[in-house]
Amino acid sequence: MLKSAELRLSAGRLVDPADDSAKHYLTALRAVDPQNTALAQLTQDLGARLVAKARSALASQRVDEARGWLDQAGSIGYASPELEAARHDLYAALAHQHFLGDVVGANQLVLVKSVQPDYPGRARNRSIEGWVDLEFTVSESGAVTDVAVRDANPRGVFEQSATEALLQWRYKPVLRDSKPAAQRARIRIRFALGE
Repeated sequence: MLKSAELRLSAGRLVDPADDSAKHYLTALRAVDPQNTALAQLTQDLGARLVAKARSALASQRVDEARGWLDQAGSIGYASPELEAARHDLYAALAHQHFLGDVVGANQLVLVKSVQPDYPGRARNRSIEGWVDLEFTVSESGAVTDVAVRDANPRGVFEQSATEALLQWRYKPVLRDSKPAAQRARIRIRFALGE
């Protein structure tokens, strides 16, 4: 079983297939020979490889996959500072993912200062009207940051002007537990002639 586990480990077959992987043979060896002196090193090697897989997934923003790898590492009894650091990074990524998903309409925020976007000269000369959907963060100070264009009509005409104007806006900071907190929001900025 030890040899099979080592072979699967070197082949990268860490947890799959479930009945022929390094984890399978490690678990089987632990069940039949819990005092085997090779168990600690095998657990260490497999755990380190699982954490490396989790780190790779986190780097590619595949948060659920990273969580799966870390759960596998924990399930074999692996413990290390690197595992704890990876878990910390996973929790931070999950919190960031939740933050990005918690988007409110800008009309739910208190606007303190706005700046009208410049109407692009080419669009004005051609009588082109349109809109830009933007997502952004209102920081703890009320400043607008991290502006991202989500959609525009027509495309390639008003996005820059809308972004530059929005970056100058200010909102009353959002309070959570009586403390200023960052908040994601969305807005549609319209470009209409004669306004």
